[in-house]
Amino acid sequence: MLGFSRSPKKATESFDAEAEILRLAELNPTSALVDLQSGPAAEAVAKLGKSFFLKRGKQLYHEGAGFYLTTPDGLKAEQQPLLQNGKAIVLLQFMHRQAPVKVECQVLGHFRLLPEVIEALDFKVKGAFKLQPLGPLNKEERRKNLRYTVKNYGDTRVPLTAYVQFEVFVKNTQSQFPRASTLPPALDDLRPVPLVPAAGKLAEARPAIEVFRSLMQEKAPPDRLVTVAKVAKKDLRQIPGAAEELLKLGQVNVLGLERDLQRTVLYIKKSAKADLANKDNPYNLHPGERVVLYFPARGGYWQVRCEVVETQIQNDVVRPIGPLMGEEGLKMELVDYGVGGLRIEGQTALLKGLLGTALPEDHKEGSPFAGPHWDRAFEALEKPMIHLNLYPRLRFPEELKQFQPELPFKLPFIAQLVHTNVRERAGKRLLQHGLRLVYGLQAAALDPGELERWKLIRGPRDNPYFAEISAKLNQLRGHLEYQAARRGSPPPGRPS
Repeated sequence: MLGFSRSPKKATESFDAEAEILRLAELNPTSALVDLQSGPAAEAVAKLGKSFFLKRGKQLYHEGAGFYLTTPDGLKAEQQPLLQNGKAIVLLQFMHRQAPVKVECQVLGHFRLLPEVIEALDFKVKGAFKLQPLGPLNKEERRKNLRYTVKNYGDTRVPLTAYVQFEVFVKNTQSQFPRASTLPPALDDLRPVPLVPAAGKLAEARPAIEVFRSLMQEKAPPDRLVTVAKVAKKDLRQIPGAAEELLKLGQVNVLGLERDLQRTVLYIKKSAKADLANKDNPYNLHPGERVVLYFPARGGYWQVRCEVVETQIQNDVVRPIGPLMGEEGLKMELVDYGVGGLRIEGQTALLKGLLGTALPEDHKEGSPFAGPHWDRAFEALEKPMIHLNLYPRLRFPEELKQFQPELPFKLPFIAQLVHTNVRERAGKRLLQHGLRLVYGLQAAALDPGELERWKLIRGPRDNPYFAEISAKLNQLRGHLEYQAARRGSPPPGRPS
């Protein structure tokens, strides 16, 4: 259920065990699960159970390049000599701020402690195992190296990520990435160009509220949900022209659609984030403010800009003031994703839209996608600035809700297609495209004709939503592994 793969790591520099113990002391764990290994970086041969770190003054007790652990609670009598010969290798696992930490250590032996040491310890033990780190602490937060797989083509060796997935929609733009030059820090003149006839437009020319009501009435009342975002200025002084941001108010119910069909306003449930007792709460709505309602319907995604008309104790009243806008991008099949980008399956419509007349003639199904003409085509695919809309699909059971990231209804990006691979699947050759996320959204387009503003992504901090997804899934993986280790069984969704 929670799949990931890791990119190759760079070679590490010389290792300093004493410095690593100081890092361990900063984390200051209370206990760890202990696995006996057959050698460095080898598979576990026995799970020895839980052990406690010796502490003095509530801080890790250590001497030079060694620290001490109590006898693991699952250690069997016949295993005792293995930990006393000075050659045993163990893997310690513990949690720090909901992230898993692992460190491989050599057990130097079991030692009787001096009386003055015993007296100074937080809990009294006469002897303990002394350990020395063999490598750096591995706190699983190397986000850029993690890939989360949503499609493995039936290969059960590649676990799938079921908790966070995306529906991906692609549009072209009129701009291209510059060759061998520095990227501008911001963009404000990109115009998305649909790759196929827009599926997000309705044939009937009716007022937005009538179409909205029709789309919602196709759903059962409990499923009539919209995601609400409040339009706010980033600058509290309300400077004209200051960048606008969308505050996430969350998902709410739409009420009373069957009553008074001539009504020009909508009733929506008040956001759980609102607090009428706190006048400074930014999630409170006030008459005259603008909100955007997002919702899925008829297999697509929609949004409409509204004005707040009235606020009540339990409900808010809004009036649509903009047209109903549907997703116009080409839907793509997602393969995997990470903080830096994603991989999608290719399709003919994408090639036609991005390459135009440069598309090779042998692009039909069954094409080998080989030869100098395809090499030139793949190189040309790296030029366009590609507009992405990612719609998150979150599937967290109630007992794991603490690991669910808070995401907006959609995540827009400007991406570059950086590589194309040809894969053999079920006797057919298909293309997979790797997309690098280059620009993140700074200000959204709320009406047709408006242009979005974009900010260059220089690192994970400039891509906070994907960084949060990676952090939360990392914490969830650590939680599942920790729980599985305590039960003595493999974690769900991982190969056993």
